[in-house]
Amino acid sequence: MPDVARDGAAVAGRPFFTRLEALRGLVAVAVAAYHFMGYTWIPGRTALMVFWIISGFVLRTSLAYGPQAIAPAAVRFAIARIFRIYPIVVFSALMFALTISPSPFGGSDGRTPLEAFLRFATLLDVKPNGSLWALQVEVLAAPIIVGLYFVELRFGVRYLGAFALLATALSFSKSWAIWPPLSNNLFAVVLGMLAPTLGRRAAAGLSPTTARVAAAVAVVGLLAPGPLMGFYTQWSGVVEAYSAMALVCLATYRTDSIGVGVLDGRLVQLLGRGSGSYYVLHPLALQWTLSLVGMPAGRGMYLVLAAMTLLLLFPLSLAGYYLVEVPGIAIGRRLIGLVDWSAPVRNVDTVPARRPAARRAD
Repeated sequence: MPDVARDGAAVAGRPFFTRLEALRGLVAVAVAAYHFMGYTWIPGRTALMVFWIISGFVLRTSLAYGPQAIAPAAVRFAIARIFRIYPIVVFSALMFALTISPSPFGGSDGRTPLEAFLRFATLLDVKPNGSLWALQVEVLAAPIIVGLYFVELRFGVRYLGAFALLATALSFSKSWAIWPPLSNNLFAVVLGMLAPTLGRRAAAGLSPTTARVAAAVAVVGLLAPGPLMGFYTQWSGVVEAYSAMALVCLATYRTDSIGVGVLDGRLVQLLGRGSGSYYVLHPLALQWTLSLVGMPAGRGMYLVLAAMTLLLLFPLSLAGYYLVEVPGIAIGRRLIGLVDWSAPVRNVDTVPARRPAARRAD
């Protein structure tokens, strides 16, 4: 899930949403905790819905602050995505190959170990780290995001909203977008694309009391559908996604929403900074821990070990961010900088009405 605003946020005056980055950090911990502990009350799929809403939000904002012709925008967007996502994925693949025994790239399915490694490093096959299927969704959604942005630019935001509703209805079919995970979850990314426009206007129009109530309702909408409607049902996913959109808009555009102030904490923001590495590396970290300590006897001891791994992942994720992700982003920026994109015509509707906790990316 590495895609929040720090990858070029300050370019051409692009706003940087600190609270979104912090929220993404909490999302990464929730997903890792679910994978480690396996309890349904840890909202693993709910966290992914928040992740996809943030992705749509941030990527739509990125497009609005770049070239406004389709071809240069698509090329620039693709370069930025590749060098934002793949460095940490390739690093993860190398660590799996070098430190996990027996190697997960054992040449299964008739492929050589090198073929298996390359398929994993390019996200064509994520069996060694199954949690990366969410990144596969984002990679496949990238060209759709570009296309929908230019549909919005040409015809207006109501067409993007209409597609979001259509994609929501179609999400109950596993085959409409060819690959079932993309079919079921693309609507959440499209909803996120509406956050800088319709979501911003809606949040700005709320009274302080209504904003607080709306934030509380959004949290309930994230946590309640699983127990009430069935975990991992499509109906619960739809409610979770729309609740996630409401929470993201309130956290971004309202300083007076109840509970969102926790996202301003320094530790939470640091966690958000390394959230991409946290998400990608968490299965590897657990395998490292188990190889050092061994599988503990009893469920309780395993949970203690998993909790310790979640804590140790924090410094590891920051190291991954600064040593792997940041250099990758820098290379992408240099490649983008080699091309004269001409002065971008910005879609000013993306600029937030309020900028709580906004700052320049480092």
